Amino acid sequence: GAELSPFARWNVLRPFVHRYYNRQMEVYLRREIASCFKAHRDKDNRNAKTILGLAIDGYQSSKESKDSTELDQTFIPFAMAQMKGLILAGHGTTANTICYVYHNLSKHPTALASVRAEHAQILGPDPHATILQNPHVLNQLPFTLAVIKETLRLFPADSSPRRGNPDFFLRDESDKAYPTDKCLVWSMPQAIHRSPKWWPRPDEFIPERFLVPEGHELHPVKGAWRAFEFGPRNCVGQELALSEMKIVLALTIRRFSVQAAYEEWEEMKGMKPRDVAGEKAYQVLDGTNRPRGGFPCRVTLVDE
Repeated sequence: GAELSPFARWNVLRPFVHRYYNRQMEVYLRREIASCFKAHRDKDNRNAKTILGLAIDGYQSSKESKDSTELDQTFIPFAMAQMKGLILAGHGTTANTICYVYHNLSKHPTALASVRAEHAQILGPDPHATILQNPHVLNQLPFTLAVIKETLRLFPADSSPRRGNPDFFLRDESDKAYPTDKCLVWSMPQAIHRSPKWWPRPDEFIPERFLVPEGHELHPVKGAWRAFEFGPRNCVGQELALSEMKIVLALTIRRFSVQAAYEEWEEMKGMKPRDVAGEKAYQVLDGTNRPRGGFPCRVTLVDE
């Protein structure tokens, strides 16, 4: 696949293209930061609850001079770096996960029927109008959220590295300690999420495991689901990502049917059939964890 191609990895034009688009993004973000700061300074509350608005408000409140008329220049590169991560990381991981949600639902028609029934009951015939009128209605889709979480368990969108410390040790089941100083500690949710130690029937798609009460054999162990990592350094964009996925599903899942077309794609490309543990849409690492081949599929309209 492309993940092993030296031509894809070492493209001589990539640094120049990267520099160009990075400059374009920084121009845009500087303009947005300046606009948001002006609104903050003028007591205009329209941007108060945006990510930038909250960041500027928090930064300004931590300074001695809370009423400065100019934005501290040390804040701008910090804010741009955070916004780049939020925009780019959030876009890729969300898109990849949506592909896997369609894929899982296409292989499990009972779960697909349950999602569609939930949307019909809660969102009505016009989900677009319903969500615009009351965005909080997205919080009333428990089975949809369970499907997304189960998809992220089976196909985590990303993993998380951490820098080791002299006073931090990893311990195995025999209590043997492993130092982490001068090491990069990489949490691998793929291994944790598929471990029978933490998950009954780990390779099965069972959204109900996120709906059963505590004490049920399928109920997740605390800390075992790490799609957005866990604890104080978890992903700040997880609520945004989950909301985006619910919106996309709300607007599409009753209108379209999505079926993977790997056999057709392999034949068209002249490739030998390939799978991992029977799964043709296995993940490849290309910046983030993506479906192999970009998830070739057939999309058809659902009969009314």
